[in-house]
Amino acid sequence: MEEKNAEQKKMEEKKEAAAKTTVAKPAVEKTVAVKTAVARIKEARISPKHSVVLCNAIRGKNVEKAQALLSDLAIGKRDLDGKHYTKASEKLIGMLNEARANATEKGMDASKLFIAVARSSRGRTFMRPRTRGKLSSTQIKSTNMEIVLEER
Repeated sequence: MEEKNAEQKKMEEKKEAAAKTTVAKPAVEKTVAVKTAVARIKEARISPKHSVVLCNAIRGKNVEKAQALLSDLAIGKRDLDGKHYTKASEKLIGMLNEARANATEKGMDASKLFIAVARSSRGRTFMRPRTRGKLSSTQIKSTNMEIVLEER
C-alpha cells in the first residue's frame, strides 16, 4: 500500500512539473490589416507556361519596375531566357494597370505598391473545330491569372 502511495506521489509530481514548464498561448492573436488591391482574369487565351514564367519574374517587385520589364518584353527590347513572351506580357500589363487603378481607388499610395502575389494556373481547354470538315479538333489552352498589390 505504501508502494502505491509512493507511485501516486511520483506521478503527481511529474504532472505538476509538466504543468509548470508549459507556456500558455494567448487566446486571440493580433493581426494587422494590410490593404490589398486585386486584379484577376479567367480563361485568358495565352499559354499557361508563358504566364507562369512571367509571374515568377515579376513577383515581389515594385510595380513600376515590373511594368517596365513587361513593356520591354512586349516590344522586344528585353528577353527572358531568349524569349519575349509578347502575348502574355501584354495581358499582364493590362492586369497591372487594373490592379493599380483598384489601389488608387482604395486610397493606397501608388509609389509604395509592390506585387505580393502573382499566380497563374491552367484554365479550361477549348476544342476548336478544324477547317474543311476535318474530324479532329484543335485544343486551345487558357490561363487563369491573379495579381495582388500591397503597400510597403
